[in-house]
Amino acid sequence: MAKRAWQFQFEDGAHEIVLEHGYLSGKRRFFIDGEEFKLLPAEARHNPDVGSTHTFEIAGHECMVVIRTNGVTFTYDLVIDGITQSTRQPYQPDGASKAEIETSVRRKTLIGIFLITGIFSFLLTWWMAFQLGYYLPFLAILAPELTVLAFYLVLYPDDVTGKIPLRFWIALILGLALGLLHNWLLSAGFFFF
Repeated sequence: MAKRAWQFQFEDGAHEIVLEHGYLSGKRRFFIDGEEFKLLPAEARHNPDVGSTHTFEIAGHECMVVIRTNGVTFTYDLVIDGITQSTRQPYQPDGASKAEIETSVRRKTLIGIFLITGIFSFLLTWWMAFQLGYYLPFLAILAPELTVLAFYLVLYPDDVTGKIPLRFWIALILGLALGLLHNWLLSAGFFFF
């Protein structure tokens, strides 16, 4: 859980805003001068977490905590009366919409799942063939398929949304062909990937 605090001075004295943000859970908690600022349930938790903006007033000044993400990391900023505290420049909203950021987060998650599962399937198949003397044909075919799909999504990230293009079907067939070749090589006694 990330914790970020800002201290600042107004006419009525010193103030502090503390943000607690759960990277994986998307949960947010705010404390203003030590008192918890209650968020609406829809604002308190975001999944997938694509960032958010939370506005409140302190001593007649409009304050806003901005949580931004690129899909992997998060940045936090405090805006007071339209001026960001990190750059002392006027606040500029992000150009990307929440839907675009959410699609990016889902795309990166899908790539990670395909790549990790594909590599794990390769390693498990190799280990089974070497150590146990047998393997699971399903894993032997699945490993190249998932790995090819992961690299496809890296090369053509916009193909996740909308109509599925011909090149996706070609990548799918290529992955299947490599999987069948991998299965045949293992059945013939070649224990490599």
